[in-house]
Amino acid sequence: MEIPIMEDSSTCHFKSLNQDLVSDIMNRLDGSTLAATSCTCSHLRDASTDPSLWQRLCHSTWPSTSLPEAQRLISINSFARFYADSTPMVLYDDASLTSLINHSPARISSSDITSFVDVYYKGKCVLSRVLYGIPNAIDVFENDDNRHRWFSNCPFKLDLLGFNPCKNTGNESNMNNVQPGGYLLEKLAEEVRLSWVLYDKKRGKAVNLSSTEPLMVQKSWSSNEDYVMNFGCVVPVEENAVPHKLVECMITAQCKMIRGGEGMKLTETSMSLVDIEGGHINGRKSLTVLSEALHSLRSNRKVEVEKGYKMFKRQREEIKKRNDCRESIAEKLCASVEIAVFVAICYACNALF
Repeated sequence: MEIPIMEDSSTCHFKSLNQDLVSDIMNRLDGSTLAATSCTCSHLRDASTDPSLWQRLCHSTWPSTSLPEAQRLISINSFARFYADSTPMVLYDDASLTSLINHSPARISSSDITSFVDVYYKGKCVLSRVLYGIPNAIDVFENDDNRHRWFSNCPFKLDLLGFNPCKNTGNESNMNNVQPGGYLLEKLAEEVRLSWVLYDKKRGKAVNLSSTEPLMVQKSWSSNEDYVMNFGCVVPVEENAVPHKLVECMITAQCKMIRGGEGMKLTETSMSLVDIEGGHINGRKSLTVLSEALHSLRSNRKVEVEKGYKMFKRQREEIKKRNDCRESIAEKLCASVEIAVFVAICYACNALF
């Protein structure tokens, strides 16, 4: 009687596959599936660490990383880390505030920062751009020249103006077929996606400061044809940096709709930092906030991120109510003092005359 030979259960059967076939399969996977595949066996782990796979994923997810000016910033061996850092969104919750105690991120210089900005409409890229550093900024931690102190004290803002979108999704000459504003607002909320990846080229760390989907869409007050969309995230920071330890990274995109929503033309894209009371963060503090963002907690769960943003909005409303209450009390107190002084003067005048 022939005894069957038992196969070793630890043997990886993928090793018998042709390497070209394995590479072809790997090239068809998205990032999360590729990362999960690397945990199955040593053979697939080695195959999934191919730098060209992660480079392809980064180029398809963020077309700005494939631009010629980006090639010298990200080495081919850094794309896996870039993808891992930039895919999840910045998370604000109780744990993120607690984590501030356990780390002290290094200060970054304005020259170390690079922004990769990509905007999609109806699944097609309408803008890809790389922005080096902070225009007209200086290293506030090393240069204390009086001529450059305006950057330290002025509100921080990164502005993308004077660009030509990489693709137009419609005919700009036909803008008369405009559908009702409510319909276009809903269309923008559903169809527009924006990514703003901040990259520290010195340390090789990255963070996506955008919410990907619009947090708010409304018509521009200055033009009836323009629409304004807000994206962003909430960044927990140290208490000595800003009050209440919270900063909102606000990304604003303004656009014109073409042919009733068939196309979109961007007219402005910018990023600014605002504290929970609505005050703009200046240049010096902005570098601290951006450094905290690079070391912030992240999450791939959209529900968690939205929950944190709603919590931030509630806290902002509560602080506004408290400030309004204080101002109301102060105004009433001043009015009472004025009335008391007026009555005292009248009484003194009657007593004298």
